[in-house]
Amino acid sequence: MKIRDLKIQNVRNLASTIAEFSSNLNVFTGDNGSGKTSILEAIYLGLLGKSFRTNSVSRYIKFNAEKTNVYIEIEDENNNLIDKIGFEKKRSGETLIFLNGQRLSSNIEIVKKLPILILSPEIETIFEGGPTERRKCIDWLMFHMKPNFYVEWRKFQQVLNERNALLKQSYVDPVSLKAWNNEFIKSAEIIHTYRYEILSEWIPYLLRYIQQNTEFSNVFIEYSPGWKCEIPLEQQLKERYPQDKIRGFTSLGPHRADLEIFVEENTAHKKIAAEQYLSRGEQKLLHATFKLCQAEYISTEYDKNVVFLYDDFAAELDSTHQKWILNRLWALRSQVFITTPAPSQTIKEIISQFQNVKLFHVKQGQLLVEND
Repeated sequence: MKIRDLKIQNVRNLASTIAEFSSNLNVFTGDNGSGKTSILEAIYLGLLGKSFRTNSVSRYIKFNAEKTNVYIEIEDENNNLIDKIGFEKKRSGETLIFLNGQRLSSNIEIVKKLPILILSPEIETIFEGGPTERRKCIDWLMFHMKPNFYVEWRKFQQVLNERNALLKQSYVDPVSLKAWNNEFIKSAEIIHTYRYEILSEWIPYLLRYIQQNTEFSNVFIEYSPGWKCEIPLEQQLKERYPQDKIRGFTSLGPHRADLEIFVEENTAHKKIAAEQYLSRGEQKLLHATFKLCQAEYISTEYDKNVVFLYDDFAAELDSTHQKWILNRLWALRSQVFITTPAPSQTIKEIISQFQNVKLFHVKQGQLLVEND
């Protein structure tokens, strides 16, 4: 599935914008502050119901406007219109979501329809964001590959919240604690089973992908579930209880899972945390490689198309890596949206290899089509 049309009202400096997109590559050029990133933000809002740039509603609603609206039309591989999505967010915080004219209570049904990935300087990398960002990578895969994962994750979050609330009380009833521990263990093991089933396949796939496509031949990745699996979780909860009671939260479990990334020094054969070894540029490239591998994995193994947003595409990427990234996306037949201040000679050369490319120029919140 691909995005056919986009209509925007009052997203940052975009007052009223309408665009019809290419099913392959869409390039947005313009000066800094012109509204290029806001186009990607609007797509993200329409499909996910949130911004990737801010958690504050007032930041992305246009100044002096009371609400923002995004409308997206989705088509299938044969260019047939199959879905119409509507998203409205008011300054009061009220959210309205529509799918084919029917109001929805949440956007989960929409999110499942069309996987979306984004690379942007405004989003922390898997290194800058630490375990939190790496868990997002894990759970993005889970969400789109394991239909029941979201339901089980919501159950776990509810149990975790209840257990944490109990820990915050001055007196903790032993019977209640045991009951919530049992629920916690049951739910945690379900989440771990889902993650292990996917990651036991994806991590080797990712490592092959990294070694075949990049210079990072000495990278190692290990899945940490958030507790020591060789020791019963019940025992670990009991041992951690004094510490958790003081802090008022549960310090182990699926919410503490991680993908630990190491680099092995060739001389000493010693594993070093990747964020301590790699330069900023190398971290950015490895982060992009993770995202590309996510897209390729669910495309090839699960036959799902991915919408790929790449903000400030040329930043911190040399011409070789720019070509490599776009060629990988082209091979996947992903629908791609990139922003860049001005198309470099490298980008122009890459674009010439694509079929069905659409060029846009954004100027002071106005979107202009440069080719048709």
